Amino acid sequence: MLAIEELSELTTGLSPHYMLIYNIVRGLNTEHAFEFGAGLSTHVILSALKHTDGHLISCSMESRELISNKTSHPIVNNDNWIHYEGYSEKVPSILGDELLLDFALHDGSHSDIVVEKDLLWIKNKIRYNGILLIHDTLHSYCGKKMRTGIERGLVGIKHEKVTLPYGFGLTIICIKDNKHLGITNGLKKRHSPHLTEVL
Repeated sequence: MLAIEELSELTTGLSPHYMLIYNIVRGLNTEHAFEFGAGLSTHVILSALKHTDGHLISCSMESRELISNKTSHPIVNNDNWIHYEGYSEKVPSILGDELLLDFALHDGSHSDIVVEKDLLWIKNKIRYNGILLIHDTLHSYCGKKMRTGIERGLVGIKHEKVTLPYGFGLTIICIKDNKHLGITNGLKKRHSPHLTEVL
């Protein structure tokens, strides 16, 4: 497993956002996370999930044991991580209707059509105040198409959105719908009777 202090030394496109991803996953007290694409971000998410006793499901075209050429820390399949190898369009039928998410990261396909299709189903699995991150939304080659896919994929669901203008762009989407799925656990501070106010 990649140590959190090693994140600042990484130089992938997503690396400027690793600490943010770690803090969001941990801050939400994430129980269930999903990731389109897998790699060093998987290390980051799993590092945060150690503190929340959460689980991660990843879907990518990579092999089951993900080893980056930047690190000697392999990710092995374990009790809190499942990796599906293949196209993301098959995932909804594999997972069924029971999955509820607090957090999702999209750094897989950069096709507007695939991004749209991915968001059309995942947005309905994210609980109220859950966070969806999408990388490369300001990339000079594919960013415009990514943003088109996001707009189409989020139709019909209440959300708030902001894009960080560095590291090829990271769009942060807070789901403001799906209260019937429950509210993210991040609203509850451990060992405290107080809650984060729901807006």
